[in-house]
Amino acid sequence: MNILLIHTHDTGRYVSAYGYPAPTPNLQRFAETGVTYRRAFSAAPTCSPSRVALMTGCHPHQSGMWGLAHRGSRMTDPGQHLSHALHATGYHTALIGVQHEVAASEIESLGYEHVQTELGQNSFAIAEAAAKWLTRAPSDRPFFASVGFFDTHRPYLSEVSAGIDARWLRPPEPFPDTDPMRADMARFYTGLAEVDRGVGQILATLDARGLSDNTMVIITTDHGIAWPGMKGRLTDHGTGVMLMVRAPGVDGGSVKDDLVCQTDIFPTICALLNLETPERCGAHLLPGLGLSTPSRTHVFAQTNIHASIEVGRSIRTDRYRYTERLHGGDHWHMANIDPSPPRDMLVQNGVATQPAAQSAFYDLAADPLEANPIAPDHQPAEAAALKAQLDAWRTETADPLLDPAFTWPAGMALTDPTSENPAQIVAST
Repeated sequence: MNILLIHTHDTGRYVSAYGYPAPTPNLQRFAETGVTYRRAFSAAPTCSPSRVALMTGCHPHQSGMWGLAHRGSRMTDPGQHLSHALHATGYHTALIGVQHEVAASEIESLGYEHVQTELGQNSFAIAEAAAKWLTRAPSDRPFFASVGFFDTHRPYLSEVSAGIDARWLRPPEPFPDTDPMRADMARFYTGLAEVDRGVGQILATLDARGLSDNTMVIITTDHGIAWPGMKGRLTDHGTGVMLMVRAPGVDGGSVKDDLVCQTDIFPTICALLNLETPERCGAHLLPGLGLSTPSRTHVFAQTNIHASIEVGRSIRTDRYRYTERLHGGDHWHMANIDPSPPRDMLVQNGVATQPAAQSAFYDLAADPLEANPIAPDHQPAEAAALKAQLDAWRTETADPLLDPAFTWPAGMALTDPTSENPAQIVAST
């Protein structure tokens, strides 16, 4: 069985298969032939930590991927990457387009045989290269191809596509329905439409080559969209991701409401291929693919370093979320919010002076936007139980931050937490 992993930047769940009025007809058609996980989550709401978690099956504090690869963060063992595991079993491996697990100068450490990352951030060029590679892919052994798209990452494309009219769009809640917010959403949808066209071209190439019936296709993203309170935050908007899978022998068009985490993808692939699952991976597999797996009762997520050090840990169950802020002070870091019209609007209205709770408990049934944490004296018994469960997980997985003597690995670039320019580096770990 071949494996094709298509991944995007900063897309969250903002595609039509998740109920949004998004220009994604190809993704929609794909969802109708596969399994769509409506409650899939990343292990982190930031790029490199999330991607390494997906590709290794373990959480950032286990892989050592504390921050962004291009700012000096490095996973402890690149040999744990999925490409190495599959290559060792005879797979031909290819990387086309965007990756963010290692710095550009260290791509060889990921173990891909074919690498084509010089395509910039152009979805058309990436799709063309992927289609060409699939047309020429060796037929003597199965392949694993990772294809990465960038166009939903900020800064968004400046020219809005024909057919996308900002007047009829609505920005994500809780942002006000104003012209600047609608215009920003139109630019996001423009990039998303480019990605969708690229996905369509790649899937059409699979069909033309007769590979679709023997290829597992996984389509996902790294975390939520790059709006304040989403990317970089331990919320459903920050860690909620699209995840759609099509696999040989699996009936299409099904929707799963189970809680799943992207760390489940690595062990699921191992199970489908009858490979030994590394001990670092959990016991949970993606449901709906014909595998026996216990149902998840919760998912964990974390933040550590994006532009500045802002550490959090979170547990999310079917109904509740409990989050702890472990490092970062009493206010949200502007440096960890991508520059954008929505951020400008919030700064103008005082968000930079709003306090950040050191712990928060949300009832997602009553407060799906996670806007109103329940006061400690009104919290149900579940709050204490979730805190205990989060503490136990951190201990079981040897979270290094439990050690009072912990120090960050050297060489990670840092920005002043109050800076509105994340690229302005003032120090390093």
